[in-house]
Amino acid sequence: MDFHNPLFQRLARWTLFFLLNRQKNIALRKMAHFRTLTFTTGLAFGTVAGAYIAQNYNVPNVRECFNTLYDMVMDIERASRKND
Repeated sequence: MDFHNPLFQRLARWTLFFLLNRQKNIALRKMAHFRTLTFTTGLAFGTVAGAYIAQNYNVPNVRECFNTLYDMVMDIERASRKND
């Protein structure tokens, strides 16, 4: 075999490039599966914990709190407006 042949060198480079990228892609796919697993596990745990807390504890209604805060801010804005 002629190792100095440009065609052989190009083929060797592409083969090495393909093999290295394949290993890299396999590692990235494994990381993506792990990320998906952790996201799904966290989502399921958060859903179960939220349902448990909502059923067993007196959690304030966030919408009512937000509406009260919004009304207070609007009253302050109306009071501080310049009368034209």
